[in-house]
Amino acid sequence: MLSRRSAILLLGLAAPVAGCIGSGTSGGNSSDEIDCTELTCDWITVSGNPVFGPTWHDGDLGVDLSAPGQTVIELKDVFFVDHDARQMTLRAVITRDPSATMSFELDFYAPGQGAGATFWDRSPVFLVTRTLAVTQQGTFHFSRPVLVPSEGAAVILRVAKDGGGPAMIDELELGS
Repeated sequence: MLSRRSAILLLGLAAPVAGCIGSGTSGGNSSDEIDCTELTCDWITVSGNPVFGPTWHDGDLGVDLSAPGQTVIELKDVFFVDHDARQMTLRAVITRDPSATMSFELDFYAPGQGAGATFWDRSPVFLVTRTLAVTQQGTFHFSRPVLVPSEGAAVILRVAKDGGGPAMIDELELGS
């Protein structure tokens, strides 16, 4: 099992490009993607005690999911309104100890017919969940294709971790 200090050191050696995952403004941008590599993202803690902040140095923010038990965070974003691509790629830099399980879940939604100021207030229609299990261990670059439903107009990206070992995420991006 990796110690927390070893995991941070390994993560720093494997991913020298700075990025961030934190709490702040939305992660959507004009390129129709979630990009937490150069700006902060507005994560919501669903369960557990994630730690948002520096990973291997103060200038590089990430999220530490290493607290014992289950930790789930999620990010809502609307960015598929004019999106033509039906496949995107989820990328991240991850450190995961074998005693921790981790997955990404992407819930896709179509526009709803309700009244409201935002997409989420207008009762969007749930389409499908895509689950991507993280099976690699150690520190690595994660990259997986994600099929987007043709009616997809928004996504909730959820990161779920269970177990007691170290697990951290940095450089998270969902794009083409």
